[in-house]
Amino acid sequence: MSPKHIDLAIRDKTITKVEEKPYTGPDGEGRLLSYDVAPILDATAQPEGVIISFRDITEDRRLKEQLFLQDRIQSLGQIAAGVAHELRNPLSSIQTTSESTGDNRFAPLINIVDQIL
Repeated sequence: MSPKHIDLAIRDKTITKVEEKPYTGPDGEGRLLSYDVAPILDATAQPEGVIISFRDITEDRRLKEQLFLQDRIQSLGQIAAGVAHELRNPLSSIQTTSESTGDNRFAPLINIVDQIL
């Protein structure tokens, strides 16, 4: 925690929010904290102190990163499916034509693509 956040909360008489601050606990484990610094005002609206509220947001951040990664993997899967579809369309035409004409020149190519896709 930075003294500047306390000074800011007292000076401006407003809540100061700190979104992310790395912290290493006594067990040596790294955590990510978020905290608010709120001034305590007396009856004349003069600051008398502060209240500091901490939140451990390590798990929230990990879940957000995991969701982001899952979204990227899903997007990659959709792209791969689109590419496979675009490859399969012309090959289906070639396969149909070669089967109907008895021309088997493209059979090895079609077999290779079938194995890949």
